[in-house]
Amino acid sequence: MITLLCTDITVDKEDILRIYANRWRIEVMFKVSKDLLNLNKEFKAVSFDMIISHISIVFTYMILEYIKKNTRRHHILNKKPVLVL
Repeated sequence: MITLLCTDITVDKEDILRIYANRWRIEVMFKVSKDLLNLNKEFKAVSFDMIISHISIVFTYMILEYIKKNTRRHHILNKKPVLVL
């Protein structure tokens, strides 16, 4: 059983669950990204600028890996590389 609290009493319980589910997916994505980059223990952000820099680095890495994977797959199939997002 999960207990969720909300300070806005006008929000429906379905909306609270939906918002929580969306937020949880973001948290999981960040955890997986940090695991892939081995940034679990090495990175401790203490300022907003550091957090933004860290997020930018993680997303840049993910995008470059996606492009590399997509390009390699199309090269193997003898097709022009196409970036599909």
